Amino acid sequence: MRARAQHFTVVSCLLLLALSFGSVRRASAESGGKANRIVLAENGYERANAIAFSEDGSFLAIGGMSGVYLYDFQELLQLNYIEANAWVRSLSFLPGTQMLVGGLFDKSIKLWNVPGGQLVQSFTGHAAWVRSISVSGDGSL
Repeated sequence: MRARAQHFTVVSCLLLLALSFGSVRRASAESGGKANRIVLAENGYERANAIAFSEDGSFLAIGGMSGVYLYDFQELLQLNYIEANAWVRSLSFLPGTQMLVGGLFDKSIKLWNVPGGQLVQSFTGHAAWVRSISVSGDGSL
């Protein structure tokens, strides 16, 4: 079992592991380290490439092979699937906003409004696929 991405927050003391076979595990101090598991696709043909959660702890975003799975972070219930038509390799929520930014295999960066999943803007023209996204602490691009 190989972790493709991991994310940790001090706010809720949670560790998230995105696993290469299409699931995400969430472990917390409150659960004694016992992990809850999210399976992205029942058919097993999905990969968890990237994970991020919102600053307020309400949303969990998981980048897959052709889009983003958006979950209620506390209940682990899927709220939306955002179609991206390319592997989503990196994700980050913009602080203080309801925006999610993703780096894609198709050499683009996309900005979505959550939880609705509306595409706000697409940035194209990169020389290679976008492996990593980092946003400033004030939420500006």
